[in-house]
Amino acid sequence: MIGADFLRTLPERLRAVLRESAEQVAARARTAAPVHSGELSRSIDVIEDAQGVGVCASAPQAVIIELGSYRRAAQPFLRPALLDEREALKARIRRILTEMDHD
Repeated sequence: MIGADFLRTLPERLRAVLRESAEQVAARARTAAPVHSGELSRSIDVIEDAQGVGVCASAPQAVIIELGSYRRAAQPFLRPALLDEREALKARIRRILTEMDHD
């Protein structure tokens, strides 16, 4: 049976795990972002609101650099960072859910 304490703290614990993964994604993306003026790298940040946690690159050129255009080849920096973090995020969530059995 799932303990009341586990259920009460689950949303907060999952948000903390998502925040931790978002910080990792942002750090990797900052490192992987092409450096021209440094604006793109500086614009990468973790955002958090009532709906969740995410990573945003707010520089005007971020989308064109990430996805490319008809004049410019893509130089992905955000998606690879996210994919690199995927297994670590799954492991963190598994660890929380495993604690359910011990609660």
